[in-house]
Amino acid sequence: MKTLEVSELRSHYHDYLLEINKNWNKVGTHTDTANTWVSDTFYLWNNDDKKAYWEYLSGQRDLGEAHKTIRRLLDKVNAPENRKEYYCQRIDEFKEYIDIRLGGIDSIIDDDHIVIREVTSGTEIKKLRYIRTADNISFPYNFNVLNACFGTNMTATLRQATWDSKDGCKVWFPHIARLEGGRYIAGSTEVNWKNYFEDNGDTIIQMIYPEEDVDGNGRQPELWTNPTPMHAFMKMGDKDYRYVGTFMLDYNSSTPRYQVIRRIKDGIDLSIWAAGYDTDYFEVSEIGRDVFKELYIEKNFKKQKDYITQFLSGKEETGNAEKAFLLEKKAFVEKYGLAILNKMSQEVFEGEYIPELCKEIKKLFSADYEVEALSSKLGTLNEYGQGLTKMLYYPEESINDKIRNCSWGEVLAAQIFTIYDETSFEYLYSLDEITTDKMLYALGIKLPEEVDLVQKQSWLYYWRNCDEEILTWSIYKYYQFLCFLANIKKKDVQYVSAAKPDVRKRIVAEVKKQDEEVAEDEIQDAPASFEYESKPRAREINIGNKPSKGSMVPRHADRKINALVRANYCCEIDKNHPTFKRRNSDKNYTETHHLIPLEYSGQFQYTLDTEENIVSLCSNCHNQIHYGAGAEALIKKLYEERKDALKNAGIDVTESGIEIDLEQLLHMYGF
Repeated sequence: MKTLEVSELRSHYHDYLLEINKNWNKVGTHTDTANTWVSDTFYLWNNDDKKAYWEYLSGQRDLGEAHKTIRRLLDKVNAPENRKEYYCQRIDEFKEYIDIRLGGIDSIIDDDHIVIREVTSGTEIKKLRYIRTADNISFPYNFNVLNACFGTNMTATLRQATWDSKDGCKVWFPHIARLEGGRYIAGSTEVNWKNYFEDNGDTIIQMIYPEEDVDGNGRQPELWTNPTPMHAFMKMGDKDYRYVGTFMLDYNSSTPRYQVIRRIKDGIDLSIWAAGYDTDYFEVSEIGRDVFKELYIEKNFKKQKDYITQFLSGKEETGNAEKAFLLEKKAFVEKYGLAILNKMSQEVFEGEYIPELCKEIKKLFSADYEVEALSSKLGTLNEYGQGLTKMLYYPEESINDKIRNCSWGEVLAAQIFTIYDETSFEYLYSLDEITTDKMLYALGIKLPEEVDLVQKQSWLYYWRNCDEEILTWSIYKYYQFLCFLANIKKKDVQYVSAAKPDVRKRIVAEVKKQDEEVAEDEIQDAPASFEYESKPRAREINIGNKPSKGSMVPRHADRKINALVRANYCCEIDKNHPTFKRRNSDKNYTETHHLIPLEYSGQFQYTLDTEENIVSLCSNCHNQIHYGAGAEALIKKLYEERKDALKNAGIDVTESGIEIDLEQLLHMYGF
């Protein structure tokens, strides 16, 4: 660690700018450019909250907030848009410099002093037993990397960008790109690939502009069809290679010219190489892939193999289902292939093809479409043909974007894509969000809330690449395995226990009756507005005791009224759902519902009868949750909107420590 005063940091950055921009050093040219550049970089530090400036650069606060602040300040002086963009680029480049060249900010002392993580020199390092991204070791040449980490006897720089480490991975030596005038410049002089980080270093983007080839000799970029994990040692500058993580291509998010490569691990166990085994060790023992999966992806490989063995033991049943699926779609494509569609009239398209497509989708995906609705989505025969051709044959758009951008809608696009693609590769995109979430849960994948359904489905494909055996399966067989795994994992999960059946039955009946009954005089006395107190309340219900008389559920009419007031007497599934006015009031009739059912009260330290857990529903939605099909989607919507409030009320976890996530909540409702 090293403490830097702001003037020192400015001086270091000034020298760095002159180092990478050699023409700035020429006599009589650009004499003040570096000074101006540094001054503009510190624009936010000079004109706003200095502590916030360092928090942006250290990653404690989102850099996007810094951009908003810059734009707000420049709006006051009526600065043009290109000027705002210029200042935003300066702070982006400065953060990259701090993270890459200095090792990142460890802590902030005050407005004028920060502590940086110093880069460790790897010149004299002979053998390492473990390497982490946080070590920030700088190796002058790629052969120093191989000698220190992988035990090879290398004395000259490799010409190629990768080296086989014999552990199921490649060692990759990409060069960091630099940003000039809003355009990336390749870090290597030999190839045109531009490599840069996104998502705080968790993603490397490797891209080539449309007008460029790979090497200046006409070679066009290609997308790997069998992604291989790669230990990435990024060349950050002159004589400066650093381990930045173990990465793997996200095939579905990538195109040949724009490849998305995601980090799956931030450390490498080098003990086998350090122990002196030669490079044939993994080939002889045939455990290279096993070592990679166990150590780098943090999966229990033996248990995973047991799951695969269990799944394959029923291969006749699963194989028959896949065979029937493939035969069905093959027959449809033979009857209505692109060549036939090309000769078809609009009348036949509307009168024959679309009704048959409806039937086919129902057979293959159990999805119901009305003929008229499907016709409206697909448009004319010409529009449909162009869309289908683009989806099947247009290479410049990733599979994710093809699904996202299709005018038919994501799920329908995936279904049609799967029917016409011989490999059925797109099948997983036809899954609904609840099914997708269950599969991600089974795989142990947790994604940020803002990730959309297509990206979630893409992660199912991405995970598939982590297992050599699964990678040989068809997508349909992999889908069957995910269904099997989700069911197995569901049995492994510890679920919240409900009350005994007789007690539960009585509580359910009482709660349903109370939820439907809100006295008119209580509505008349309702407050004009209400907001959560955001603090836990003591539990009052005692599930362990069954009184012989009276209610088991304490009645708090005021809490139900408060919940209705906060929802403005509307249905929280959709405020536009039809309802009616109460008999003696001008308020809409809606019913209250406890999202975490009260029969589970005995498992929680705090009461479930609190406004944070009470939702306002129209009669139709309320009854659908209790008795109807499709209730999972309603519960999911309510959970996503209420989970922070549940946490504030202290009911996001049971007394025994079981976290109430969507999987647990659906289980409480019997799913």
